Amino acid sequence: MAKKKTFENIISNLLGEPVCNLCHAFYDQYVEANVKFRSRAGMKEVIIRRQLGKCCKWCADLAGIYTPENAPEDIYKRHDNCKCMVTYKDEEGYTDVWSKKEFESQREARKTKENKLAKSNNRTLSVRAEKNDKILKELMNGLNSSLKKRNLYDDEGVFISKDYRTGKNYDIIKPRRIYKDLNKTNIGKEALRLVEENGYSVELIYGMFDNYESKALGTINHTSKLIKIYVDNTKTIKDTAATLVHEANHIKDFGDCKKSEFFCEIKARKHALRKDHLTRNELRSIMKWTNDNYSHLTWKE
Repeated sequence: MAKKKTFENIISNLLGEPVCNLCHAFYDQYVEANVKFRSRAGMKEVIIRRQLGKCCKWCADLAGIYTPENAPEDIYKRHDNCKCMVTYKDEEGYTDVWSKKEFESQREARKTKENKLAKSNNRTLSVRAEKNDKILKELMNGLNSSLKKRNLYDDEGVFISKDYRTGKNYDIIKPRRIYKDLNKTNIGKEALRLVEENGYSVELIYGMFDNYESKALGTINHTSKLIKIYVDNTKTIKDTAATLVHEANHIKDFGDCKKSEFFCEIKARKHALRKDHLTRNELRSIMKWTNDNYSHLTWKE
């Protein structure tokens, strides 16, 4: 069935435009004779050929406004996938030579042609997008299958390890080591409790970023109850655990502002430094870090 559809599509693509051009050619001969006859009869006729968007040199040379007597011999001709528009004007208005539709103005005729081309382009882009999605899905399925064979997934408790790197012998941080680090302070234990009691999961991600995530240490999504930690950026067990403390404290502090980020980072630094209190210089450092990394936010919601 798939082969049949593919064959039919190929035939349609190969023959669609040539057959269309052949049909137009017969009609164009009729239009040309009719226009010349009406002109000889004393009626005022004007032939207008416009180029829409980028076109070839042949089409560009034909573009212009002509009377039936001085029009180029190829004025009505078109090549495959030609986007030009040819109209002739008489006392009754404008007529698109190829579609045979009548319009009150040249502007209306041009807009109609442009809308038709836009719809055709959208259909083409939609088909391409579907093909790209299918290819990406196949690649991801193959990658996930490969990862399982290599046993690079290391899940434990709330942690899910996802390694998108290609190659062999990459290091990963074992979840049990993060558990061990979190249990060294009361702040770490509290962060772990927030994650577990509120039903959140933690993904430890290696080797896959979008433009924002390429610099981020971690993110949290309250809708899906998911914390993502980008281990390529956190690098060490200690900083990975501290990032989790920061994101976990957003569970009880939903604020989308610098103030929220500032207090969550204070918790993370206290855990990382194994301190119950921070110095004034350390607090100033966190404030600067907050301003630098969350410049798009305000201090209050």
